[in-house]
Amino acid sequence: LASEASRLRRSGKNSVLPLYTLSAANAVEIVTMVLDYLLAVRQEQASRRQKAPFNLVWNRTVDSRSEALSRLAKLVVPDWQSIHPSLIAGAVLGHPSVIWPVAFLREVVQNIRIQDPVHDRRQIDLSYVVDLVEDELRIVIHQNQIDGKEWKEHRVEGLNLTNLLYGASGANIGRVLPGVLDCQEVESIGGRPAFAIFYEIEVRFHITDTHRRENR
Repeated sequence: LASEASRLRRSGKNSVLPLYTLSAANAVEIVTMVLDYLLAVRQEQASRRQKAPFNLVWNRTVDSRSEALSRLAKLVVPDWQSIHPSLIAGAVLGHPSVIWPVAFLREVVQNIRIQDPVHDRRQIDLSYVVDLVEDELRIVIHQNQIDGKEWKEHRVEGLNLTNLLYGASGANIGRVLPGVLDCQEVESIGGRPAFAIFYEIEVRFHITDTHRRENR
């Protein structure tokens, strides 16, 4: 998908219609499940880190990524009950209604991090809202944590690349808006500097009832 989006960006053939759009009928539920799935994967990665592991806590709507896949299967895979359980993940993650949101949101989720954990303050508290606003689907993610380093400018290289590949100059399926950062120094913890971090990021997807561009 990234290579296809990059090809479109170079060719300049995406100037009018998105390569793919989600149907308004089930976009909120699909993207909610995709986000829960990616956050569960991110949590597993973060907890296993040798250096600076951390924990993610969020307002999840399912208990596990396998449950997220099951919910997605019911939404997008015809006759999903007849598919062998070992093949469900491939059928779900390969479906266009899932694979494009996964590709687009992966970098947003990977951007969630603690740069320098302070002793036992190794938790990121997340909350998110997914809703429809006119002809777009909106995701707003709030991130709160204690960090040992001041955030003067949040790392956005990956998000910039995401916009290049999947924004108006690429696949044109949506965009990541500039984040809102608030960083305040708080009382030191264990003799180390500590900073209370609040970060808000907003993502938009194009929503229509037309699923595919007819002429690529």
